[in-house]
Amino acid sequence: QLACPLDLGCHSVDQTFEFEEGPLDYLPHTMEPHLRKLGMPVELKNGIVNLTMPFKICEDGDTLTVDQAKLLKLFGHTTVEFRVHPRCYWNSKGEFEVLATRDEPTGEKEAADVEIEDAEDDE
Repeated sequence: QLACPLDLGCHSVDQTFEFEEGPLDYLPHTMEPHLRKLGMPVELKNGIVNLTMPFKICEDGDTLTVDQAKLLKLFGHTTVEFRVHPRCYWNSKGEFEVLATRDEPTGEKEAADVEIEDAEDDE
């Protein structure tokens, strides 16, 4: 189990994300209470979400809070990239097929490999 799930913050960002004061007309009006709850200074004007003052979600090098991570997700900014390198699978005939053995390199060393090796060392 992860100590801090990646989609809930706890990692640093390499960009500054900020918004200028004004309408956020690409957002539905129903988002206004949620954005306000997450700390954005917004209000509804004629059914359009408006930012009442310039707002900076985070700066380069900041460690994200849960609310900052949620805001970045709402605005479509990804801060983490997940990769999957399958080593085996069940085929349509119900047979188990191995794509790569543990000794064969698959490119980058995955975090799961490090955890497995650490666990083996502890035994």
